[in-house]
Amino acid sequence: MRSNQQADPSIDENDDFVAHVLTKFAISHPRATRAAESFNTVYRVRADEGDFMLRVSRSPIIHKPNAPEAEESWTARFAEAGLAVPRIIRTAEGDLRVTDTASHRRRAMLLTWVHGSPPRHPMSRDQVIALGGLSARLHLASPQIPEPPKGVLDGRRTTLFEVPDAIATAPSPYREILAKRSQQSGEWIRDLWEDADESPRVLHFDLTPRNVVITADGTSAAIDFEDLTWGHRAQDLANSLYGVTGGNVQSGLATDFRRGYERHANWPQNLNSHLLHRLFVARRIAMINLTLTQRPHGLDEYLRRHADALAEVPV
Repeated sequence: MRSNQQADPSIDENDDFVAHVLTKFAISHPRATRAAESFNTVYRVRADEGDFMLRVSRSPIIHKPNAPEAEESWTARFAEAGLAVPRIIRTAEGDLRVTDTASHRRRAMLLTWVHGSPPRHPMSRDQVIALGGLSARLHLASPQIPEPPKGVLDGRRTTLFEVPDAIATAPSPYREILAKRSQQSGEWIRDLWEDADESPRVLHFDLTPRNVVITADGTSAAIDFEDLTWGHRAQDLANSLYGVTGGNVQSGLATDFRRGYERHANWPQNLNSHLLHRLFVARRIAMINLTLTQRPHGLDEYLRRHADALAEVPV
């Protein structure tokens, strides 16, 4: 889970922890600069051996215990399919992540840096078409799997992340619409899984403009595979389209995205505008629930904005 929000590199409460973490890896003269801030803090690390990404996470843990192993395994599979993806670097002792032994509240992982530039904001039509093509290539590289693999999130869960259902804790002005849409989301996801004509697979589940870079040759590359999810293509595509269109099913960018996708793979037969509206709601609910468990600054405004949007959804 990444954000393009730029951080002030001169102010960093993680300085000592980051310096400690970098001693654990077999890299020479590492220099870390804070690059982005969201649920994680992301650093660009320049070393004699090349550039790396350091991802620092805080408690509470929102992924499964074996998530690092799953991310390592599945990014290796995608790389073998010819896709440019960040690869996890193990410590000199062979560990996948480093934990803050003092408080156990911070965890860090080092990955290869995927060189490129963020796409335009908003994305150009060509970039949206390329994103659709990238989505298809990731889907083709992930085989259908009838049972959930270890370490990945479960797309059948309304909450998605490994956090409690916190919708009932929302302030009263928003609780009714959030509870209604949460219940509906559970029903819609269940219907999707029961009626699916193909088995689920492991999916990026957050392939949006903020998790893509444009490489030197003009192609799109995916980053941040932390939210890998066992789910259906329709769910993954809805998440991408929500990020591209802001929830506007009728946007011409949705057509461009599909055009790029169909250059490589067939579009899911069940994914029409009606289902997209419902899956957009499900995505909002999962993210709202996660935010409720974090209780960040500005929560009331965040809930007001999303509750207003959910009240207007034509479902």
